[in-house]
Amino acid sequence: MAVPSQERGKTPAGFRTQLLQLLRNEALRAGIPAQRLQQRIAFERLLARLPQDGEWVLKGGFALQFRYGLQTRPTRDVDLRTPRDPSAALDRLRRLLALSTIADHFSFELGDVIQEMQGAPGGSLRVRIVALVAGSEFSVFHLDLSSGDALVDSPDLLLGSYVLKFAGIPPIEFPVYPVTQHLAEKLHAYTLPRVQENTRVRDLVDLIILSANEKIEADRLARSVRATFTIRGTHPIPDHLPEPPASWEQPFARIATEATNLPTTDLREGHALAVLFWDPFLSNLDMKQTWLPDEKRWSEG
Repeated sequence: MAVPSQERGKTPAGFRTQLLQLLRNEALRAGIPAQRLQQRIAFERLLARLPQDGEWVLKGGFALQFRYGLQTRPTRDVDLRTPRDPSAALDRLRRLLALSTIADHFSFELGDVIQEMQGAPGGSLRVRIVALVAGSEFSVFHLDLSSGDALVDSPDLLLGSYVLKFAGIPPIEFPVYPVTQHLAEKLHAYTLPRVQENTRVRDLVDLIILSANEKIEADRLARSVRATFTIRGTHPIPDHLPEPPASWEQPFARIATEATNLPTTDLREGHALAVLFWDPFLSNLDMKQTWLPDEKRWSEG
């Protein structure tokens, strides 16, 4: 006997079938891979299991997706800032997932730590996560936990997607890195001295996306930049934004085709846009101006 369409989403298997079809339809409409949508939903359902108690703050590439939606660059990782040691935070995350009573047909399997990374002052680690829906694999991704970075401004509490509305599941709210801190850490990463050529094209991409979309107060940005460079202690705050390597031209163009809120697909044009934002600011960290993204300039107003 066939199950009525209005009832299909109420069983685990029916929910999975309906969700996958919805994501396929949305992917066709948006002209993006369905896997990208699956990852986003898996990321959000993981975050839904974390209490908003001041411990967890979303950063990195998915913070941009959470802020701007699918028009920004794709990412395969979830990055979270935690005030505690990353290993202790991971232990707490395992307990939270094991005790979760959220009835959304999702479950998560956390693997062992696959990489302990350098960069964050308090350390960072990476773990592999398998998201399952109705007991079957849905998405595989990495979770990066980091600690010790400055957080001068309060996080922004942002709303997630409405994809699961069909099942009566509301969008999540989650604390996201403030734009000023995101910019400060991307500036640090982009200008970090390296033995080998820098290959982190995404840092320049994110600098451009944020400055193209956000009104920024220079004094707030200066506090975050000073705090980030002080606590990292790797190199001085630069007085201008260096040019990217020529080898970035193709990967920049590729990322730009996926990030529709990136104003250009040309590396040099992109860097020039970033320079409009950064060079006046870096030459005078004490300035009291506001960045106007629509006009691409700093203003006294």
